[in-house]
Amino acid sequence: MPSPFLPQELLFHIIDNVDPSSEQGQQSLRATSLAGHALRIICQERLFQKVQISYVASVDHLRGMIFILSEDERTTGQRFRDVLNRSPHIGAYVQSLTINTSKKPWSGSLDPEDMFGLPKCYSELPSFSLYSIVAAMPNLKKFSVSSSSSKTFFAGNNVGKCMHACLSSIVSRVTDLDLTILPSIPVSIFSGSSSLQDLRVSSLKKSNTLTAQGAVTKTKLRKLMFLFLCPEDRVVIKWLNSPHSPLDISELRSLSGSIIPLYSASILNEWLPLCFSALEELKFTVKPSESGSSRVVDLKRLLRLRQLKITATVTNHNSQHLVYISRTLNTLPFRQLRPRQLHLELTMRVNDLPHFGTNLPLLHWTDLVTTLEDNRAFPCFSQVKIRIGRFESRLSHEKIRINTSVTELTQILDKNDGLRKLRERGLLSYMPY
Repeated sequence: MPSPFLPQELLFHIIDNVDPSSEQGQQSLRATSLAGHALRIICQERLFQKVQISYVASVDHLRGMIFILSEDERTTGQRFRDVLNRSPHIGAYVQSLTINTSKKPWSGSLDPEDMFGLPKCYSELPSFSLYSIVAAMPNLKKFSVSSSSSKTFFAGNNVGKCMHACLSSIVSRVTDLDLTILPSIPVSIFSGSSSLQDLRVSSLKKSNTLTAQGAVTKTKLRKLMFLFLCPEDRVVIKWLNSPHSPLDISELRSLSGSIIPLYSASILNEWLPLCFSALEELKFTVKPSESGSSRVVDLKRLLRLRQLKITATVTNHNSQHLVYISRTLNTLPFRQLRPRQLHLELTMRVNDLPHFGTNLPLLHWTDLVTTLEDNRAFPCFSQVKIRIGRFESRLSHEKIRINTSVTELTQILDKNDGLRKLRERGLLSYMPY
């Protein structure tokens, strides 16, 4: 009998559907790559399309709060550089590079031999492995730096010269950049950007030494995410609105930002005029003052808005944020929106609410219900989803999540007649988080 044979095109299609991020998928691709030259190439392309390497991240407090990456016996940066040195063709397969970092206090030493017993293994040196790795990836499209912690914890406000040059090189090539673990990114790294579309940062910092001569070629961002908004953003906003900025957010489709201090609503209101004409998705977190006098985010110019996601926290019985959210929603241009244009998602973290099942429907929902059932507003919403997370303090002062099902949330919130009627009309739904 003739041996079974599959057309090469079908084999390639099967390989394209193998998940290279799973251990089983990697084993399958490695085994298949041994079957022949053509299969080895296509399997290597799949295996190395997305690469993750690891470093230790620290902050050098002695030399201006500089963010430092370094090697130790557990990290993989040098090992992957060795792979590229042996097989340089692999670098061309990489389209996405993720740096996974773990936190470790910086020793304060600049002696290369003093770093974990390994020579030349930290990011202040030009020979640091990351720099040659990035240089070997001509087709890199996505770059991100992640942390083993779920929170941003690095307090470094600066990057060294070598790291700055590396980031500038990366920005000049990628379309997707995530640097949210760094508290502040110097805008000078974007001076050579040409393809960037999706940018995620904690905040941007304009260097006092940054000067620009004449207009520059601009790249049009499509997505922008901030973790923090602060008064210093006004300097960056002015720079973005100048001909010297290589970043153009006038056609931004998605903007995400957290409102942490009370003045951040006014800062976000200064961002929105730069991108209102194309903006389709807006996400932010509110934390208004207890007096309810905080300035709200003004949404009246967002005529193309399709997704609005607002996050807030309820502590004990204080539900002033619900009034704040209602005031924010009332700024929407309902008369100019199309029917069912807008999807609204409200995410509420409820902390230490006693007698949860009794008191949750008694919070100040009245203003929100009034806004949603208004004849101008109701037709504009395709759906309103309320996501609720229940948290309670323990003796350790940690917040413990209490699991609540959709059925339980519905039964509890249906005790509020206004919410129940909106749900029965098909507008409102609930989901735990």
